[in-house]
Amino acid sequence: MTADFGKGAGDAFEQAWASAPAGDWSFGLGGQTFRLRIAGEAMAQRFLPALAHLTSEALSPSLAVGCWDRKATGVSPPPPPWPLDALLPHGRVRGHTHHRVRMTYDSWMRMLCVYDRHAGVALVSVADAARVPDWVDRAPLRTILTWWAGDLGAAFLHASAVADVDGAVVLAGGSGTGKSTTAMACLADGMGFIGDDACLVHLDDDPVVFSVYGRAKLERDAFLRLPTLGDLALDEKSDPVVLDASTRLVHRAPLRAVLLTCLTGAGRSRLTPVARAEARRQLVAASILEGGSSALRPLSRLVTRVPCYRFELGSDLGEVVGAVRTIVRSG
Repeated sequence: MTADFGKGAGDAFEQAWASAPAGDWSFGLGGQTFRLRIAGEAMAQRFLPALAHLTSEALSPSLAVGCWDRKATGVSPPPPPWPLDALLPHGRVRGHTHHRVRMTYDSWMRMLCVYDRHAGVALVSVADAARVPDWVDRAPLRTILTWWAGDLGAAFLHASAVADVDGAVVLAGGSGTGKSTTAMACLADGMGFIGDDACLVHLDDDPVVFSVYGRAKLERDAFLRLPTLGDLALDEKSDPVVLDASTRLVHRAPLRAVLLTCLTGAGRSRLTPVARAEARRQLVAASILEGGSSALRPLSRLVTRVPCYRFELGSDLGEVVGAVRTIVRSG
């Protein structure tokens, strides 16, 4: 049933591509290449800007992704091969969370993702690109790239990352723990941008963190505290404010530490070492939903390869940035 559905979805994409081809691109990420074809111009306009900095001329991609807009192309995927009670929280589908073929279906945005790990093929279908929420523009193909990275032995983190000449740090934690504000404060202070809310870490040799997306966001009150970032804002009046950080981008950097951010209400910032088991628990909690079981091993390796700290964020952003720079230098 799964094989038949995968073939049917692939055939549907080819029909959509023949109807409304928007473009064919190659992107380099973490030493690998993936090819992206999109059917439906509106979908291309939304998905491409965050990925533009990854554009590559490399051949022989290890992943081929086909995306199509059902409204623009008039083509729908075949009926789903699962019963209604197979839909799990966060769009996961029972029986398709960690096997060869993985699927998610987000009923709210009506987005289907299919990934065949053996064939190196993925498909993404949306009912109407205009109805996809704005956050997807900042992190397109996130579920697909998370699965792919895990199968390559890399860690795709729900985390921010910044760098200077000495290396990089990852800022990890759940929503609302201050990682984006910390990353943007570092950017405002002259550090380089690797990612906001998503980054990729390779662990084969010395750990290296790679940029995935070139856009970031800040809640409006945090943006107003960092006025030097105004030239990066796509719309200063929006909330959250979306920033195009591609001009300040660091594509890759040696990873010096993982900082687990938290808000305590204290006036001063504080860094304290965290045991590997606790660091792993927090990283898994933040990143496991999209990556599934394939994310466990890379995350477990990560905490054994680099120092991990609990980063209690104080109210003085200058002091926060200073603490980040100290950790980068000391690593």
